Order: sequence, then C-alpha cells, then structure tokens
Amino acid sequence: MARIFSLSIRQKVYSDFEMVEGLKTNQREVVEYIYHDFFSKARGLLQKMGAKEEEVEDIFQEGMVALWKNIQQQTYELNSNVKLSSYFLEICKRRWWEKIRNQKKQINISIDEVEVSNTDPNVLDQWLKQEEQDQFQRLYRTLGERCQDILRRFYYEKESMKQIALAFSLTEPSARNEKYRCMQRLKTIFQSQNQ
Repeated sequence: MARIFSLSIRQKVYSDFEMVEGLKTNQREVVEYIYHDFFSKARGLLQKMGAKEEEVEDIFQEGMVALWKNIQQQTYELNSNVKLSSYFLEICKRRWWEKIRNQKKQINISIDEVEVSNTDPNVLDQWLKQEEQDQFQRLYRTLGERCQDILRRFYYEKESMKQIALAFSLTEPSARNEKYRCMQRLKTIFQSQNQ
C-alpha cells in the first residue's frame, strides 16, 4: 500500500464530479488521486477513533471498495452539500464501528445491508439514524426493568407523570425523580460507550 502513496507530486486536482466519473470508468489516475488525497484524511480520523496503522489501511481499502461499488451500482448520487471525501470518511467511520462491534461480539449492521435508493442522496444519514437507534436500544436494554418501564411509558406511550406515579405506587414528585435518575443513568451509559 505504501507504494501507492509514494506517487510523484500530482499536477491535476480533480473535482468531485471528475472523481465520480473517473471511478465509473476505472480511470487509474483518478483512483490514484483518491488514494493519495483521501488516505491522510481517513488515517487522521480513524487514528483519533483508536485504529492502529494496519487497521487504518484495512478500513481504508474496505472504504474504497464500498465507494467504488456504490458508484458502479449508482447507489451514490453526487450531492452539492456533501463532498465526496466526507461521504468516503463516513463509510470508513461506519466500517470502523462495525469492526469494533464485531470484536465485542455485539449485534452489527453491515453498511452493505442498508437499503439504498437511487432517489435518496442521504443514504448515510439514514444509516446513521438507524445506527443511533440500534445503539440506543442496546444501551436502553442495560437499564433495569423498572427504569425501562418508566422511560417507555413517559417517552413512547406519552403517559403523564401522574399515570406513571399511580402505576408504580409513587407520589408524582417521586415518579419524576425516578424518571430523572433513569435518564441520568442512560446518559452516563451512553457517554461511557462513546468515549
């Protein structure tokens, strides 16, 4: 992999459109440009997330394959609001999270399994929302049954604090305090997972 990055200084700078078109037609110069231009960005991001150099290279390669596939299969649409490099970094970030989850033997959703629509340029946004929901559900299940029940009743079933207090034989202020403690516990768990 190091040989790819020791290319002579490039003269041309490619736009996102040119890079996408170059990947569609497998233009060597464009692929080399992307490798050279995106690798340092991906390395910085992944190392901040705890990846070692070898892991960075693996994730980068997986990201390149996923990017190439998405462009070849026309599941990626050029979007003026999101640079191609940002899209690529999101792919790498997701691949890294996926690797971490696999190492921890937790439930994982592969980025390749995400339903992709040609009409939706925000595939990564959808994936991120799904990822956040799944992570929240896993953390939520680590709370005790009582906390889960209180939070479910309040946030999902939209019960009033008075109804919750009656269900748990509490005073309304006690129910409110218990809901607060449950939320604090959930926040603490969430923050410890994201450090």
